[in-house]
Amino acid sequence: MSRTLTWRRPVAAAAILLPLALAQAAGAASPSPSAPTQDAPAASEQLFALGAAGGTLSTDAEGAVRLTLDTPDEQLIQYADRPGRAAEWLPVDAFVAAWPTLFAGDPPNAVLSWAPATPDHAPGMLVLELGSPVLTADQAALAMPVVVAPVSGEDLLATDWPDRSAPLALGSPILAIDGATSMTYTMGPLTVVASPGDQTVAVSVTLHGVSIGSATMTPDQAMVRFSGSAGGDTADVILNAEIPYAMQTGLLFGQIQLTEAGNDAQTFDGVVATWDGPTPP
Repeated sequence: MSRTLTWRRPVAAAAILLPLALAQAAGAASPSPSAPTQDAPAASEQLFALGAAGGTLSTDAEGAVRLTLDTPDEQLIQYADRPGRAAEWLPVDAFVAAWPTLFAGDPPNAVLSWAPATPDHAPGMLVLELGSPVLTADQAALAMPVVVAPVSGEDLLATDWPDRSAPLALGSPILAIDGATSMTYTMGPLTVVASPGDQTVAVSVTLHGVSIGSATMTPDQAMVRFSGSAGGDTADVILNAEIPYAMQTGLLFGQIQLTEAGNDAQTFDGVVATWDGPTPP
């Protein structure tokens, strides 16, 4: 699937206005675009890279392997596969909250590499299939079940970790995660993640990394609304995919009102994501 990424840094510009019907359906007047915003990103194969201060591989009583990253970076890098090659930061808590939308039941693969945790340890590298991650409330640790894949038929884990009775310490681990066809739109602490499918658009919204809603938009449910509070801030988000129009043109509209503690409300009314839709008949 060939797609082009068109991310840009936030600019203070007037946004494309939503149809009046969207504001009427929301039961409120359409807000004026007043906040610095990010141009709508296009869907592309997205890759992710996350580092941490340390970590461990451990096993449970049944022998299942678990990866724990200690003090993970607060933000990971999200970057587009060629030809786009654009990249930007994504808060790790927003990434974890959006995991079901990003990967939609299809666990990603990843390469885990690490440096020696102590002088008597060796560096290593493994290919993994990642299960759903869990981030502690203080963001001190990120843990997930993993399945280790052989490389050219060789079980690298047997070489790097012959004694499974004790956790394997990892020095400065880096996790490179393979692609998800998705888009992100950020407005301060608010992140919208959208993943287009066949006549569907899966969406999730996080505020300070806390999910305030997720849904799969269909021709029968082409508009969704999420409201919530986190970190002392509040947000009201309306998303409209105008299915099947969106499937033909690749447009996801958003109407967002974000109120950060101690500040006036910021509003955005326009296109939050674009992707390559088929040519309309």
